[in-house]
Amino acid sequence: MAETDGQTQLRNFLLTLLGLSLLFIPVLHQLLKLSLADNLYSHLPLIPIVSGYLVWSMKSDLPEPSAPKRGLSLIPAILGCVTIVFVLLSEASKNWPVQDYLAAMTLACVMLVISNAFCFFGINTLKAIQFPLAFLFCFIPLPTFAVYGLEFFFQYTSAEVAYWFINLMDMAVLRESWLVFRLSTITFQVAAECSGIRSSLVLFIVSLVAAHLFLRSQWKRIFLVIFIVPLAIARNALRVATIAAVCVYIGPEMIDSWVHKRGGPYFFALSMLPFMIVLYILLKSERKPKDNAIYENKQNS
Repeated sequence: MAETDGQTQLRNFLLTLLGLSLLFIPVLHQLLKLSLADNLYSHLPLIPIVSGYLVWSMKSDLPEPSAPKRGLSLIPAILGCVTIVFVLLSEASKNWPVQDYLAAMTLACVMLVISNAFCFFGINTLKAIQFPLAFLFCFIPLPTFAVYGLEFFFQYTSAEVAYWFINLMDMAVLRESWLVFRLSTITFQVAAECSGIRSSLVLFIVSLVAAHLFLRSQWKRIFLVIFIVPLAIARNALRVATIAAVCVYIGPEMIDSWVHKRGGPYFFALSMLPFMIVLYILLKSERKPKDNAIYENKQNS
């Protein structure tokens, strides 16, 4: 049986993707080591798997294949190649932390994968798979400046909201500085480790996939993703306030309790409840396909 145009395009894309994977084996190996060594990057191996699954799940709904506009593939290809050349030849890059090196090289890899897609698929197919392609940018590890910036933001905002929570709990508190709280039994500082950046990043990625799978309205998708920011701040602040409460009402030794040392996953699970509620409200607010058809018929009549 002769191959269809779509099968030919897919075969050529996968062969080129295999070649790119072989070319980037050293980078992919280092990414795997980083994901195993640092919890902040433990999600990285799942990103290409999820992206591939999303494309596979929509295979029956993909539009008829059309001729690719290969000229468009030059833009991401040039950006990817320039990044590789800069990283390999720049003297400054030799002193980069491994996260920064991998961020740059993975960015180049993702750009070449996107160029590969532009090279073999038509515009209609590219529009259909635009989210799985864009989702690959989550495969890029956060460079150190982004990690420090996010930690700083969540550390200070969480400390501010935690102060509100502590006051709501009617506990006596003296704020010696933005991050330092003096309670009746203990004085503690909201450290960078309290920023919850890892769980916030995981929640952000979950929101991206959930918005794509369950919501049709673009503004509602954006709202769900943006909602993660105040939700992450509130979760971190609640954890800080809870630690403060147990130190006051039970004893200062509770600063070394499981609430502080191993409570992160429990508060992450707790934050999923308001996330699911907001997702449910947004989902219910969208008209069903049948309702859309009735609405369109009324508009046309």
